[in-house]
Amino acid sequence: MSQSDCFDTYPPMAGTRSSHESVNEVRNQILSKIECVCGCVIPDSSDYAPYLARFIADQDWFDFFEVMENEEDSMDTWDYFGDIFQCPDCHNLILFTADYSRRCDFQPLDKEKCANITISYLGDKWKGILRGHYYGSNSRLEYKHDKGELYWQTNQENGYLEDISLEDLRKEYYKKFEELRSLGILRSAFLRIDGHDEHSWGEA
Repeated sequence: MSQSDCFDTYPPMAGTRSSHESVNEVRNQILSKIECVCGCVIPDSSDYAPYLARFIADQDWFDFFEVMENEEDSMDTWDYFGDIFQCPDCHNLILFTADYSRRCDFQPLDKEKCANITISYLGDKWKGILRGHYYGSNSRLEYKHDKGELYWQTNQENGYLEDISLEDLRKEYYKKFEELRSLGILRSAFLRIDGHDEHSWGEA
């Protein structure tokens, strides 16, 4: 893997380790929109993202476990981790240091071989999620009034249906629920109608 670019794009933060609040504030500002060098915009707006991984420096490894063993503030443990994003288009790696003072970009020598290196070690066996929403006429989101959407994410397949009727939403939700559960690749699911759960399963 060759390094194509590594540059300080954000002002360094004062102190050897900034507070979790200040780091988190900077992180949120930066990650609201991440643009790869190829022009692809990478979102950071969902959990279980297949293009996101985290890393910890070997010099911090034992300190991290000491914090965990002492049952100190769990929020502080996040300060040890930097983020790695992989562009879904060109497979470029974008690294942010733990304090978010630096962004470094790396381009793999073999793009196809290095695709999807940020997914779970379980590969296709990783258990994903299923989410169904229906927004009635009283929803605060006026542009979604009387419309439904269905989203599922696994390492075997992803899908998204939008602007569907309540009847179709229910039909597709339960169909996909049984399919993913039977394959053993579903960790949680819910079907939310007007803000109320009609169905929930697993960790949802």
